[in-house]
Amino acid sequence: MIEISNSDVIANQCQELATLIIRHTEGNGLHSTAINQLSFERSDAMSSATYSVDEPRFTLIVQGKKEMLLGKETYPSVAKLTREERKSCNLDLVAK
Repeated sequence: MIEISNSDVIANQCQELATLIIRHTEGNGLHSTAINQLSFERSDAMSSATYSVDEPRFTLIVQGKKEMLLGKETYPSVAKLTREERKSCNLDLVAK
């Protein structure tokens, strides 16, 4: 486990980024940006597992959580959530 010394600063920056992503997305799905290889992903509801093969990409989980499955191995990824955020949407910044 990686120890983060400035977790409050990082949490505040993630909240600022989440606010920007919400402002620039309307509804669920992958949303293009003015930067060709950068997009925002939003999901307002929990979903069951989605099986797909994706091209390599970097995903920053700003709010919510994801689990990546590779064969029988599970790789959890969680952004720190407050009680209020647990009721809200999952937000990601995606770079290909």
